[in-house]
Amino acid sequence: MEAKHYSDSYILPTTAWDLDELAANLRDQDTEEILGLGVKPADAIEYSFANSKRQHCMRTNDEKLVCCFGVGDGPNNTGVIWCLGTPLVKQVHHTFLKHSKDWLNYLMDGYFYVYNLISESNTVSMRWLQWLGADFTEDNAPPGYRYFTIRREAA
Repeated sequence: MEAKHYSDSYILPTTAWDLDELAANLRDQDTEEILGLGVKPADAIEYSFANSKRQHCMRTNDEKLVCCFGVGDGPNNTGVIWCLGTPLVKQVHHTFLKHSKDWLNYLMDGYFYVYNLISESNTVSMRWLQWLGADFTEDNAPPGYRYFTIRREAA
């Protein structure tokens, strides 16, 4: 999907240049979530980008990074979905929320469902994922984390 413009922001394919900006400006919630898994944020960002089939970033109209997101192949036609943001998500939250279901549907194309891991302390992201139709489970998740899945019929 090519660039998509909104009144206060735009979305375009992510490049490697976006990753350094994301790492330098990552939201505290995302940083804590990644560190809690024993991973450096820059490494998690690079891994997510490198293993994604589709990856995009959202920027404000004055070109400041809001977030990066994407999806990569998991087993058996499933997708590993991710979204990491900067504090600027709050600045464009109406647009982010309004269009996130459309972008989720785009990312889910070709997958039965998408999934990933989230920290239970990341309550804002958990509420957003629940709104998107996510189901949560503690099965096989590290302490303090839950796996979430979003199925095509929920999106």
